[in-house]
Amino acid sequence: MLVALAKQMTGVECPWNLQPFGGTQVYLPLLQQLLQGGGDGVCFPAGHASAGYAWLALYFAAKTAAPRWRYAALAVGLGGGLLFGLSQQLRGAHFLSHDLWSMVLCWYAVMLLARLMLPAHRN
Repeated sequence: MLVALAKQMTGVECPWNLQPFGGTQVYLPLLQQLLQGGGDGVCFPAGHASAGYAWLALYFAAKTAAPRWRYAALAVGLGGGLLFGLSQQLRGAHFLSHDLWSMVLCWYAVMLLARLMLPAHRN
């Protein structure tokens, strides 16, 4: 939901909509698009990648419940996000930066939720 809200607020175009890649929209660097705002695009951050990166929550759950599985859980979350993100990049739907920002948003969202919802792990 966080990523969907950000997509509506940022107005960043997909690569396939940009002139250098066969589209009709003028290419602007990401930061410039974000500062200007008000575009019609809904491609930043990456939604498909966020569906994979949402599984980063497994890391925090495993860290609390079964610490020896935390890195395997982290690999599942990162792997899912990378798989979904790279497949969308190959289609021309996103740039790498769109996927990386999705990962950052998901990481901080699940970290905050874990802090609020999971008991503190004591060694």
